[in-house]
Amino acid sequence: MKSAENLDEKQLFYDRHLRKQLTQLERVEDGLAVSPELKASYESMQNIMKSLKDHDKDGIVDYLYNTQNLSRQMKEIFRTFKKNLEVILNASETGYSNGPVEGMNRMIKQIQRTAFGFRNYHHMISRIKLRK
Repeated sequence: MKSAENLDEKQLFYDRHLRKQLTQLERVEDGLAVSPELKASYESMQNIMKSLKDHDKDGIVDYLYNTQNLSRQMKEIFRTFKKNLEVILNASETGYSNGPVEGMNRMIKQIQRTAFGFRNYHHMISRIKLRK
């Protein structure tokens, strides 16, 4: 799911499965050469991700309705996106994210798991406040 723009073209690493040294870009290109359906699906998803990043509503709609040569799974994903198109377009329009709230919820759950033995509720709440 890494953006195609962020794939490394210079740094080589050894791929044990292919038994040769490759860059990230070469590895993705080798994988996409396997199937034209896979390549079309990959490019469509990359285009949608770029449109979301650039806040391009028209691009999102164009790529969602251009479903030629896509895999069955990708078509199903795009159907779901089309059902929720209004929400997706609103999300692309604004820069708001619920990421910080989700991070805080995860931290609280982690404290609850590690601090299972707290006998006093107020001690647990104090521990959460200390972690902020």
